Amino acid sequence: MNKTVLVIDDSSVLRDIMREVLEDAGFNVIEAPHGQLGLERAQQLAPDIVLCDINMPVLDGYGFVQAARAHEHLRTVPILMVTAMAEKKSMRRAMEAGADDFLSKPFTPEELVSAVTGQLARRERHEADTERSLDRLRGALLTSVPHELRTPLTNILGYSQLLIARGGRISADQQADMHRHIHDSAQRLSRTIGRYMAWSELNAARGGGQLRSGERVDAHGLTDVLASKAFRTLVLDSLPGEWASLPSNDRMLAGRLLRFDLAPAQIHCHCDDLLRVLAELISNGIKFSVPGATVSLEGRMQPGGDYHVDVRNHGPALPAQVQKVSGALIQFGREQHEQQGSGLGLALCGLLAQRNGAGVQWVRTDGAPNVVRLKLAARAVAEPQAGSEASAAA
Repeated sequence: MNKTVLVIDDSSVLRDIMREVLEDAGFNVIEAPHGQLGLERAQQLAPDIVLCDINMPVLDGYGFVQAARAHEHLRTVPILMVTAMAEKKSMRRAMEAGADDFLSKPFTPEELVSAVTGQLARRERHEADTERSLDRLRGALLTSVPHELRTPLTNILGYSQLLIARGGRISADQQADMHRHIHDSAQRLSRTIGRYMAWSELNAARGGGQLRSGERVDAHGLTDVLASKAFRTLVLDSLPGEWASLPSNDRMLAGRLLRFDLAPAQIHCHCDDLLRVLAELISNGIKFSVPGATVSLEGRMQPGGDYHVDVRNHGPALPAQVQKVSGALIQFGREQHEQQGSGLGLALCGLLAQRNGAGVQWVRTDGAPNVVRLKLAARAVAEPQAGSEASAAA
């Protein structure tokens, strides 16, 4: 099926030229003399690509791009700005509005066809990559979701059936123990469902390109928050139920198991999202550490305005594909390691980071140590006075 090109230009002569060239190359062509009519036709006819002038009456090229990117069905349609304006400022403004590329006047027929086919090929590659990612997600869901839901549900059903069938012959202490197992399993099931719902909502919203409204977090003051009981609970909630349910593990988190060292800075990130990402990265480090090893978190301001938070753990080496995961439900090495989980924590990290304009990157994966880095926008601040360094160590 031939691709459809929408040509928006107030020059009828230029529209006729582009129509002739593109139809000779096998494209279907629709036209509009200004951005407003172009927007209406784009919404009605769903072109595969748009060629748009900048200076036009009624609605100029900038306005068209902004309006198109706000429309759900036009958000990913390639838009090429066709203009004689070569100034960098004009190009930057159009790109910031959402244009994909430029085609400068004058251009040859070959350049026009090449620009259109190149953008269409790029979109097809992106769609193919997206479909492959979705296939991986579907596969991960098919394998991980049943296990993650079935395990606690089996405990709930098993213990409740015992209580119903043999309640009168079970001691009070045994009944209390069964009630505790049912309660713990129900909590785990609730957490799992809640995390999958959060992942699903974040994944559905990721195509919108909307960043969360700005908030600044004091990195140095964050150390006290990370050492708090509330944050330890957040970490425990991200760990497998058997690990988190052991009373000694809360004391381990409050003691030697975690180390924090955050240099001062004003981090640009929503506080709740930042704490959730850090909790997930720390819990992942704990799950894949050798027993008793420390998981450390170090934050440093970088030249150029970035703040790097490195989470380190000593454990098994990670496979090469770990670098490619961003919001996907994949658990690494489940066939070698028996830690429960679906890889959901890393998926949430990637999506939460994305919506705050941040990024998650594995910088070392050989296990000695493994290092995952959270890259955030930040503003440097003065160092605190000596003696004010804090740690989560007891």
